[in-house]
Amino acid sequence: MKISIFKSNNRTTDSNCAVRSLRSISKPPTFPLSLLKAISHVYVLFIAVFVLLLISNEVLAQNDTPADKLFKDAEALFQKKDFSKSASAFERFFFQHQSDPRRHEALYRQGLCEMEGGRARKAIEIWNKLFTVDRNSGKWSEASLLALEQLINYYGKNKEYQLQNKVL
Repeated sequence: MKISIFKSNNRTTDSNCAVRSLRSISKPPTFPLSLLKAISHVYVLFIAVFVLLLISNEVLAQNDTPADKLFKDAEALFQKKDFSKSASAFERFFFQHQSDPRRHEALYRQGLCEMEGGRARKAIEIWNKLFTVDRNSGKWSEASLLALEQLINYYGKNKEYQLQNKVL
């Protein structure tokens, strides 16, 4: 004799109940229509914001000033390890954009290009110019400290400790 949890002697009723209970378990949950609409609205909003960000980046890139373009070009050349062309671009930036606040950074980076290109003496000449030009700028002090750090590292690496001590 079979024991049924539904306390019925009718086998078809037992099997029908079992099938119905299995169907109710395997049904995916249903969400209210308003929730599905809200999710679709958020999805559309996300796509719209993403497209607007892409467009705004393109517009901002087109609004670069000549100074911005030259500085970015010089940085790109540095990243490609084309130190000679990068140094020339930073030098042009320094002389062509006298009022730009990145002027001192350009001079520092020009020296860095020369140093990375194996022309340490040229880098030192450029950084000496950096130390003497327009000392009233806040950017001057930042660029000068970076240049001093490079000089100290250079002299230490080449075991020129007397020159390193002079810099310190």
